[in-house]
Amino acid sequence: MRRATLKVSGADVVIDEIPIPEPPPKGVVVKTKFCGICHSDALWLENVVNDKENPNHEFAFPLPITLGHEISGEVYKIGEDVDSDLKIGDNVFVYPWIGCLDCDDCRNDRTQICSKDGNTLGWQHGGGFGSYVVVQESKFAVKAPPTIEMHHGGMLTCSGLTTFSAVSKIKPHFEGTKGTQYLLVIGTGGLGLFCLQFAKFLLPPNTRIIAADIEENKLATALEHGADDVIWWDRSKTPKETPDDDDDFVRQMLEKSNGGFHGVIDIVNCPATVTRAMKGMRKGGALALVGMFGGNLDLHLRNFIRLVPTVYGIKVGSFSTFCKLLEFVAQHPIKYPPCSFHKLEELQDVLNLMNARKITGRGILQYIYQTRGMMEQASLTAPGVPLEIQRGEIPEPPPKGVVVKTQYCGICHSDVMWLKNAADVTKDPKNTFAMKMPATMGHEVSGQIFKIGALVDDPSLKIGDDVLVYPWIGCGNCFDCDNDRTQCCLGRMHKVGWQHSGGFGTYVTVSESKYAVKAPPNISLNVGCMLTCSGLTTFSAVSKIKPYFEGKTGQQTILVIGAGGLGLFCLQFARALLPKGTRIVSADVEQAKLDTALEHGADDVIMWNAAQTSDGSPADDDEFVRQMNEKSGGGFDGIIDIVGSNGSVARALKGLKVDGALVLVGLFGGQLTIDLRRFLWRVPNIHAIRVGPFSNFLKMVDLISKTTIKYPPITYFKQEELNGAIEQLVQRKINGRGILKYY
Repeated sequence: MRRATLKVSGADVVIDEIPIPEPPPKGVVVKTKFCGICHSDALWLENVVNDKENPNHEFAFPLPITLGHEISGEVYKIGEDVDSDLKIGDNVFVYPWIGCLDCDDCRNDRTQICSKDGNTLGWQHGGGFGSYVVVQESKFAVKAPPTIEMHHGGMLTCSGLTTFSAVSKIKPHFEGTKGTQYLLVIGTGGLGLFCLQFAKFLLPPNTRIIAADIEENKLATALEHGADDVIWWDRSKTPKETPDDDDDFVRQMLEKSNGGFHGVIDIVNCPATVTRAMKGMRKGGALALVGMFGGNLDLHLRNFIRLVPTVYGIKVGSFSTFCKLLEFVAQHPIKYPPCSFHKLEELQDVLNLMNARKITGRGILQYIYQTRGMMEQASLTAPGVPLEIQRGEIPEPPPKGVVVKTQYCGICHSDVMWLKNAADVTKDPKNTFAMKMPATMGHEVSGQIFKIGALVDDPSLKIGDDVLVYPWIGCGNCFDCDNDRTQCCLGRMHKVGWQHSGGFGTYVTVSESKYAVKAPPNISLNVGCMLTCSGLTTFSAVSKIKPYFEGKTGQQTILVIGAGGLGLFCLQFARALLPKGTRIVSADVEQAKLDTALEHGADDVIMWNAAQTSDGSPADDDEFVRQMNEKSGGGFDGIIDIVGSNGSVARALKGLKVDGALVLVGLFGGQLTIDLRRFLWRVPNIHAIRVGPFSNFLKMVDLISKTTIKYPPITYFKQEELNGAIEQLVQRKINGRGILKYY
């Protein structure tokens, strides 16, 4: 491999060759494609001393040293103990701020501030100024999202991450306030241009963003990258000196900010910029110090206290923040700083240009290397008839989609409702339950990837992967789909088990590959299938009601109506997501289900038997409401109704505390008569849940992969037993969830 190495303090880098290294047991070797040339690289190369000669020096390091920490490339070799889905050839962005991995900071996602001997790439370990890089632990080689170009991704590991962290840190100071707010970004090089972009997307829309720099050409670029206005700090003196006309610059700052900035992010961080920033801030403002220029700041402590500022020091960012950054950038139209590309042999010249401030944007090193079978479906062929097993060829995947071989499919109450009420769309197109026949339902699907479409651009997805299928796929082109509400799409939808054949068949077509989500190792497919509907619906319901329980004192109570499969999930999510100490009560008409509810997180239960109360006496609705008030101490703070009938909703409204929250989930249906004046006086907050968006599904899967969930009881059925299973569900003879099991 070739590398540009500093061997002697104060000298130029030297290009030499060494053998390509082997990966550590839990790590990987990455073949470098691009590496950003950071100002901190230039700073270290200019000031570094040999640690053997002066171990206490600020820039003491063992020599030789190969810098370069903004690395993107492809996996070249994988350690023998790596337990991940990384494979050779995967495009990755390398998080370089790797600590000792054994101290409190490293164990708490703060590897970037590890105080022990770390494994930071381009510092303690050879970096991207070499053609191959050793990453000590494989998780720090993060798969590149397909929407982020490789040469851009390298910048995100430092300049992008640092400014994303700075804006994230300062963001709370801008939230929840009225009127126009002002942010100043000092410095408009590569980091400053990123900072302007992140501020534009992350801060409230009433924020006005101003950029300041000493070079007019950079300010013109800043206006193209999100700045609303600029301040030209034109002077011939270096940033370390205090200019004679500083008062004029402060006057401009106060004028541009209507009396002072609410926040300042200083990308330079020298005494002159920090002093000027504090003069241009309003009282109670926030200052984030980012740059590495350095120097000694004389701070007038009494004036500092009078200013009541909040000052943050930003040292790049944590690994979790880096992952959030990649997700954010993959979803937002970021305009990257201008890039100039250079060969390894040109590195020293580029470093010299950077020190002379003659590079706009970012300088980047660029390395140049040289069966068709049969499927079976249990389909509805006409309204009101039993499902019929039909056989046909296994489908081909759409260009951007996949075919999944079904392993398990939950039998949902909504499947039963549609099957019992279905109408032929060609004969009764206006019917609520109109559908094209034959129809193969089943939307709670888990299985293995069987075929992959020709245009799928996800190298991590491979045949045989265990996946959970998010079925609520929309048209992909409407407002709802563009805003992560595909489950509400009214266009030409691609919902699995509705518009497209579902898991009552042995193979399922998924129109877009991202909706076939890899199953975490600790979520088995037999329970994972339930998450796509019953799990997601109740997770969304608890997430919706959660804000009504936060930030309050005293005992709070929630009622979950219905203790079938969805109800048992709901109890679990309520226990996991609601504040500690929330009392959870379950109500149902069957004692067996209430017994199961107590095993799944309920603190208490209410028997809603239409014939009698738990003590054997006749019951009417007033008696049930009395029990609800008794169990809740005068009314429930929140109620989640899994049934959704006129009776259950009416009872819920009577048992709800004034200003309480009611979330409607169930599709039982009916007509509800409401006394509007009484309704208004009780000021309830009512929400309806329609399963959940794709983002909620991913959050739920992540939660369950980290939390112990006790799944509802499962009864398995073969495909040929499906009609009988549906009848058992209608007759309420299945406790928990009925699931089709294939193979």
